[in-house]
Amino acid sequence: IFLDATNRYCAFGRPTSFIQGKEALIRISDAQYEVALVPALLANENAVKISMDMKVEDQVLKGQAVMDMHGYYVDHYREALNDMDKEEKEAFYKDSFGKGNNKCAIKDVETSGLEEKGDTLLINYDFEIASYLLEVDQELFVNLNLEKLYADYKLDEDRKYPRVFEYASLVEVESSLQIPEGYRVKSLPKSGNMVFDDFSFDLKVEQIGEKINLSTIATIEVLQLDEKHFSDWNEMINALRKLYRESLVLERI
Repeated sequence: IFLDATNRYCAFGRPTSFIQGKEALIRISDAQYEVALVPALLANENAVKISMDMKVEDQVLKGQAVMDMHGYYVDHYREALNDMDKEEKEAFYKDSFGKGNNKCAIKDVETSGLEEKGDTLLINYDFEIASYLLEVDQELFVNLNLEKLYADYKLDEDRKYPRVFEYASLVEVESSLQIPEGYRVKSLPKSGNMVFDDFSFDLKVEQIGEKINLSTIATIEVLQLDEKHFSDWNEMINALRKLYRESLVLERI
């Protein structure tokens, strides 16, 4: 077990994100030492799932969200929130959970596991996004990609140095939109996926009854992305960005 006192919320037996993947010097005796590699957590051990149940009401997109976090995601939010007062928390929630546009309102935030030492943290909240929907000629356009995972992670073409991640991660977003009364589906956004050895994504859209479900899963398996992988990485980010521009089109009945 490698202990690091720099993270007060790190679960016992788990190295902090600062030292994972690095070398540690172990004293065996006064004359004997050993160099060991601090283990790094796997992507599925640093997982977050965001579930959103949404509806359209008075031309406003409203929803309820649940964030189920594990691993270093838990440490991050505990470290941030436990040192904040009420006003600071409200600003943090707006900055962290805001989506769609700058008119997104975050309400009724509840946490479970914030004060504990376990490996799970739940955050529930409601949100409302005004001026987000677009209606033209009896058609309603809704972009369901409220969480655009890694959209800003494209690397510069002339970059030479490795891209370092704080930890490997698995992020899953499950969004469900209730089809508004008086509308039907005209066209669904496109689905897509891309898989490389160290990173991948899968985005799927489907209609089930009167609901449209969007699922996005993005995985980063490594702590460092070397130059030889930059082209593949940017190819994935470009593919994601293209899918994020897709909108659900509903038409009046």
